[in-house]
Amino acid sequence: VVASKHVGCYDPQMMRVLGAEPKERKAIVVKLGYLEPEIRAIVKRSMMALTTGSSDELFERLPYKNLPRPMYPLDKEFKAELELI
Repeated sequence: VVASKHVGCYDPQMMRVLGAEPKERKAIVVKLGYLEPEIRAIVKRSMMALTTGSSDELFERLPYKNLPRPMYPLDKEFKAELELI
């Protein structure tokens, strides 16, 4: 199922309404950062694909604009300097 608007797939009933019984499928692919409990209850295993989109699980890929650099853990190599007052 491909939708023209943002719709999170959080309930297996959403698939059933469209004629697809999720328990009879070899794979269910949903574009979410996690599986909702209703879907997790019917799957044997889950995999997360780290894709870009409105959000990104890999923080290093986000275009930070107002963040002082370097910033741990985004920047892997930097020397921490401490200021003592």
